[in-house]
Amino acid sequence: MPREVQIRGIPYYQYFEPPQGEPSFGVNVVDWDGTDSMQAFAGDFRPAAAYGSSTAANPVYGGGVMGNIIAAAALTATKNILFGVLGKWDVTASISTTYAAAAVIGEIGDKTTSARAAIMAVMGGDTGLTTAIAAYSVDWHNSTITSAFDFGLDLEGPAAHDSYQIARYAKGFLRLGGRFVNAGVVETVADLLVLAGTAAPTNGTSGTGAGNAGAGSLYVRQSGSNSVLYINTNTTASPTWTVVGTQT
Repeated sequence: MPREVQIRGIPYYQYFEPPQGEPSFGVNVVDWDGTDSMQAFAGDFRPAAAYGSSTAANPVYGGGVMGNIIAAAALTATKNILFGVLGKWDVTASISTTYAAAAVIGEIGDKTTSARAAIMAVMGGDTGLTTAIAAYSVDWHNSTITSAFDFGLDLEGPAAHDSYQIARYAKGFLRLGGRFVNAGVVETVADLLVLAGTAAPTNGTSGTGAGNAGAGSLYVRQSGSNSVLYINTNTTASPTWTVVGTQT
């Protein structure tokens, strides 16, 4: 007899293909009408203090859920949508929640201070040349001309809601850096920040961006007719903010 798990959610049938001759594993999904938190599939992983590896050449993967797509042969079909993990938003009705709603959410847990990022793109593999077109990219599977994202990148987020404040950034809105191949020459840049505020930036070791904003960093002053773009023409430790061009 095939084994079966029933999950309450959107109505459709999904079957997991078994090895040849083995019984299938089926999931029957139906509308969920409960009021408690619900994850159709959830994996919780709690590592002990000594878990894993401390050897750089032998790191281990540890996590709640992993999707790993593996193929050694060339994939010649031209209309595949391939992924390790896919989060698809398929809610066509309006929603009323004031909390986050997205196809994929990377959430930092309560009172944690150790995360490197909420979402991080990692260049893996260390035994040979590894490349990808981008760390983050966009594709369009929509032929309706009026379909669009409002913004390509939104660091402002929603307004304050449910007693929570708007997004807050301690050192800058954007940080650019790393190694870049400039006309065949590999160059390294670091701590190139984009900052903004309503007041003019201040210079010196305790001024705007001190200790964080490297030379070439930009500061946008948003102040009506006094709005001006500045560039740091000094050091990270002691920025000097100079008006760009002939702005007043």
